[in-house]
Amino acid sequence: MDDSGSDYYLKNSNEHVINKTINTFVDELDINNEFLKKLVDCKILSMESHENIMCRPNRKAKVAQLMKLIKSRGPGALVSLAQILDQEEKTRHLAEIIRYVSIEEIKNDT
Repeated sequence: MDDSGSDYYLKNSNEHVINKTINTFVDELDINNEFLKKLVDCKILSMESHENIMCRPNRKAKVAQLMKLIKSRGPGALVSLAQILDQEEKTRHLAEIIRYVSIEEIKNDT
């Protein structure tokens, strides 16, 4: 995907839902090396993105950067993230929120 496509997803996302997702992540998801490694292994993030997230000063900043990177990759990355979250019982409802976000972004694309 070229840069213009990435901008499209960032500008036309349902901001309320995106912000709710970020806030839910901040409250409930531990952004650590192990979790980010799963995202790198699944090709959702690059190693450079992993390092970029880990150097953030606090959990909220890490989550915001993670969501920004994932949104820039389009709805497919959100769906992949939801699949990873489905594997862990405690984050299953986060997967549902992310699926909703990805559906909204796909609607915006048509």
